[in-house]
Amino acid sequence: MLARERVANSQILATWLSKIGLGISHRAMDELLDRMEKAAMVRTEQVDDFRVVHLRRFGGEVAAGHEKVDWVATPRLPE
Repeated sequence: MLARERVANSQILATWLSKIGLGISHRAMDELLDRMEKAAMVRTEQVDDFRVVHLRRFGGEVAAGHEKVDWVATPRLPE
């Protein structure tokens, strides 16, 4: 979802993950976003009550399977 839209907020991401069976707590989402931000995969900013998440180039490369990060599962892409 983030790879397609390039920007979302943490609430939308948590709802989307829940709908596909990968529910996550708000604390776990914040910790994951912090980790992804430190790895230069995303950039976040606080806007009112929302944490807005912007996908960075490296994050897109990881999402596409062109780059690997040991704590991120490699996507299964259609052939």
